[in-house]
Amino acid sequence: MMTRILMIGMVLLLSVAVFPTSYAKDREFFVPSSSEEIFGTWINTEYSGELTWNQKYVHYSWGYCECYSEMESKNPAIGFLITSTLVDKWTDAEGNIWYKEFVRYQMGDTWYQLVKISDNGTTLEYMWTKRDFPVEADLNPDNATFRIYYRQ
Repeated sequence: MMTRILMIGMVLLLSVAVFPTSYAKDREFFVPSSSEEIFGTWINTEYSGELTWNQKYVHYSWGYCECYSEMESKNPAIGFLITSTLVDKWTDAEGNIWYKEFVRYQMGDTWYQLVKISDNGTTLEYMWTKRDFPVEADLNPDNATFRIYYRQ
């Protein structure tokens, strides 16, 4: 009986050890470089600076973002210090660069973002949802969570 229990235990331990490794081998993980197109300072002075309509957005290569209510602000907007994980990247037929980005706000909220950077690298558009990553068709100015910024 004890031998049977030990055998079952060994099989379970081996299954637990092997499954995550074999699962990960079947997946491709996006590993961002330090020179991703999304990194840098993005601005839109037409935004009011209220709530999520920040005028300046700085995306650092180490996964940290700061949003400033106004261009002249010396400190990020309250609650808008963000940690970012770039999950996926692709280029469409027109040469635009797309990212899926998982973000966590300082206040604890998490969001799924879809980001599009124009083929010339000067315009960044994004939108977010709380449930799952948006798809390309969702990214349009009529969406309440759509934002557009320009490289500074």
